[in-house]
Amino acid sequence: FDNSQLSVSIMDKISTRLSEREDTLGAVCRAIAATVSAKRGNYMIFSPSFKYSEALARAFSAKYPKIKILSQKKDMTAREKADFLAEFEKESKSYLIGFCVMGGIYSEGIDLVGESLIGAVVIGIGIPALSFEREAIAAYYNDKYEEGKQFAYIYPGVNRVLQAAGRVIRREDDRGVIVLIDDRFDDPIYKSVIPKLWSGMKFISTAEELRDELDRFWKEGEEK
Repeated sequence: FDNSQLSVSIMDKISTRLSEREDTLGAVCRAIAATVSAKRGNYMIFSPSFKYSEALARAFSAKYPKIKILSQKKDMTAREKADFLAEFEKESKSYLIGFCVMGGIYSEGIDLVGESLIGAVVIGIGIPALSFEREAIAAYYNDKYEEGKQFAYIYPGVNRVLQAAGRVIRREDDRGVIVLIDDRFDDPIYKSVIPKLWSGMKFISTAEELRDELDRFWKEGEEK
């Protein structure tokens, strides 16, 4: 697809580190609101954990009670999973926001084409949790390439981000927006692994700037 069909915005002034998540919850909610207010439609919000996703969904719903939301649960039945996706496939001229987790069932292997999904907000950098296995991988690649942290944590995290963001464009005539939220996206190591199709990405400081950028993107699409 042509990269003019995709808008990628990076909000690098908001930290989503574990120790700061509660403090920045309001800023993340405002960023989500700015994203969806630019165009009515269906969106998915990908969070680093179920706990954070649930907290974010509660905070967003409290502030914007008229917007319909869905939340991915930890132990969903096959019927619940199917019903969740079916909501996105219904024809509607209103808002629908699905709160999901990175690395989960809705961040890979699903195809919501056209108006079924027009945007994704990805919160955090997807770094896996500390574990003996990860530390063993880090030690191996540190000895081999001096890049233990990259192979054990950073690259798998980036892959989760890319998979979640990749839900937006599923066929050549799709058009949509991706918003990445985390101050670490400004780090050179993350910039180095950004896909070429994201070459027009913009670094955005405020929710107001984000709304203006997405307004412009959607208006350009209507003019073509």
